[in-house]
Amino acid sequence: IYRDMNKKADEKAANAAERAVTVTEITETAEETTTTPLYNYDYTDIINPDRISAKSAIIYNKTTNTILFEKNPDFRCYPASTTKLITAMTALEKISPDTVFTVGTEIQLIGEGSSSAYLNEGSQLTLGDLIYGMLLPSGNDAAYTIAVNTARTVSGNPAMTDAEAVEYFCGLMNDLAAELEMDSSHFADPDGWYREDHYVTASDMLKAARAAIEYPQITAASSSLSYRVTSASDGIVYVWENNNKILFEDSEYYFPYADGLKTGFTDEAGYCYVATASKDNTEIIALIFGSSSLDDRYRDIKNLFNAVFEPSAISYAETTAPDQPVVVG
Repeated sequence: IYRDMNKKADEKAANAAERAVTVTEITETAEETTTTPLYNYDYTDIINPDRISAKSAIIYNKTTNTILFEKNPDFRCYPASTTKLITAMTALEKISPDTVFTVGTEIQLIGEGSSSAYLNEGSQLTLGDLIYGMLLPSGNDAAYTIAVNTARTVSGNPAMTDAEAVEYFCGLMNDLAAELEMDSSHFADPDGWYREDHYVTASDMLKAARAAIEYPQITAASSSLSYRVTSASDGIVYVWENNNKILFEDSEYYFPYADGLKTGFTDEAGYCYVATASKDNTEIIALIFGSSSLDDRYRDIKNLFNAVFEPSAISYAETTAPDQPVVVG
């Protein structure tokens, strides 16, 4: 099912495609306008940090380059599948989105209980297609296929083992993080599966989010409700639905001004979300890491958005309700 949001994504992609985007350009732009955001802590009077379940949180107004609210922004946390924004940017920096990748044995590397795009070995899909498979159903298999194919292409060594290619790609991820001045973060896998040495801060992930929204492939994918593609090699038809329920009008978590980016969850990370929303020419990026439940994740992020858009709609939980089972992703 598609609705007007997909038209909105197409328009955003078309507008963004008018300019060539590279990390260098993003970094240069950031140096001019966004490396040192302004602060407006008046929003602490609007939203109570103690009533936000997340361990760390940020509200950033992209339109005015202003950080409106922070809670433990430099607290080290685990990013879960919000990692996939870094994975997508890393690949897009090196590879054309029209490049065809072949799904291989690397998909066997994903952890038990992973969220999946249900890729089949031998399927051939473009990098652009795989970004949908990675961001919509949060496919860890798609993340590994992107990582391994990118590494073998960039290194010029198609004989790399899967493990060698993943290690090489993680090096590229950390190079990108360094360029974006994510000085308190380190990436050790492409999908966000828990590892002790795979960590971020909310402040660093704000830098990543500001960069990610400059990539039309990322904004188009993360704002789409679903995506359908046929593998060129075996004719398999893949249909993926976005697991970001805030985008769906029939969801209890729906928020009308939200328009994309990435959720995440692992036991160690808790519930995470790097989110964008826009209303009346005001663009907001909100980030939460370590929310205590699925309900709290969406409540937290909606409260952060409503602090800007509709303060009277802020609603705190009286208690933390038991959460429903989820897959990791």
